[in-house]
Amino acid sequence: MLRQTEYNAHKKRMCNDYTFMSRNAAKEGQVVFFGDSITEFLSVGDWYGEYSVRSGKEVYNRGIGGDTTNRLFERARDNVTCIKPAAVVILIGTNDIGFGFEGDFVSSNIEKTLMLIKEECPGCKIILQAIYPVINGRAGRRSNRVILEANKKLEALSEKYGVTYLDFTGILADGQGNLKEEYTYDGLHLSAAGYEVTTKEIAKHLP
Repeated sequence: MLRQTEYNAHKKRMCNDYTFMSRNAAKEGQVVFFGDSITEFLSVGDWYGEYSVRSGKEVYNRGIGGDTTNRLFERARDNVTCIKPAAVVILIGTNDIGFGFEGDFVSSNIEKTLMLIKEECPGCKIILQAIYPVINGRAGRRSNRVILEANKKLEALSEKYGVTYLDFTGILADGQGNLKEEYTYDGLHLSAAGYEVTTKEIAKHLP
């Protein structure tokens, strides 16, 4: 267990609130976005409102800032699989790298999460996103070299488990491999323009 990722009071409250909403308010057969702060800051009502109208499916956000792959696995059952979603969109791993952990740690925990979702929600479509690029030097200890290495392992996992793999590196990165300035405000998190380009692509793969 990573001591660095122990939940503070705010994160515990978010996790508990997600559990309560998933068990008492959410409907089965909808779409869930599951991940860290990049997911938490995604306004699903704004970006996926058109999709919801067209498909009749609600979109739930289950992102918690600072989350790492092991924590995501720990809360997957209470926050996500209990809803029996039609689709889960996963984005996780950048914080692991920020703590100094590399691809094997990331992929092993994500593999456990994929196995859990497939076991408990066999008809669920899983969309696994590659870890987004950052601006080197402006995102803590994260580096695009380690991110690219981790993404190779995530791509292999997606093939192994037959899940949809979306890698937006080619869209989000500039010629040096850094996250484009127009798509971020701090070198790590997406701006509205960044969410716009990822939304357009993700929406094409939702049921």
